[in-house]
Amino acid sequence: MGSAIYLAERDDSGEFLAVFASRVGDNGIKPDTWYTLKDGKPVAVSE
Repeated sequence: MGSAIYLAERDDSGEFLAVFASRVGDNGIKPDTWYTLKDGKPVAVSE
């Protein structure tokens, strides 16, 4: 809790589409969880 997370979403050519930054524990970001950015929103990655 309290650590930072930074995510970037890119298109197939490598251009940035969106970025997201937050502290773990804020904005629905859970500790010990991997995330990806889809349509500019963080989404937990399932194994």
